Amino acid sequence: MLLKSFLLASSFALTSLAASTPGSITAKYDEFTTDATGLYGPPPDPYLDLEYANWAIVSRSQTASVGGLKAQSGNNYIIHSALNARGAQGSFSVAAPFKTATFSGFYFGCVVNDENGIADVPTRCTITAKAYTKAGAQVATYSITFTPPGVGVTTNPVPLAPVTLPASFKGANIFRVNITSDQPTLQAVFIDNLGYAVSK
Repeated sequence: MLLKSFLLASSFALTSLAASTPGSITAKYDEFTTDATGLYGPPPDPYLDLEYANWAIVSRSQTASVGGLKAQSGNNYIIHSALNARGAQGSFSVAAPFKTATFSGFYFGCVVNDENGIADVPTRCTITAKAYTKAGAQVATYSITFTPPGVGVTTNPVPLAPVTLPASFKGANIFRVNITSDQPTLQAVFIDNLGYAVSK
């Protein structure tokens, strides 16, 4: 249902959060209150010194979905669907007054809806994370595969998988994530506890 709710979302009027100070940041998204379907919408622009494109904040606790993925902290995480984004990648850009960021890691997992649209089914997927300078030069790339235990709908939510990014994800201005294998247009990727540090 989370994936279905996200695909039905349109646009939201949002306010910005105050910029934080340079240092280590972990974006957990748990301060946002979702609606009855488990959807909040796009993060505020900016949120903790990053501007988000093609992501929405969702919550598992407010939905009747079966199985699905367990948020790493609290009940909220962010979701990206290539179908909803019309093929565009999910991205994070460093917001002013900061110029670069070092991305250290996150937790992630993928789902597809079952044929009845009533359950989020954890599914194997491979995502590729890439970092770029403001001028567009690629400085890092890293591919990771999520493999949930078992097959099909599960009664209990499946934990997200941890990702530690290599040191090359330093000094970036743009960080992009996209699904690169299996069923990219039918899957959705969830991310929680995005870790990074911004600098001027």
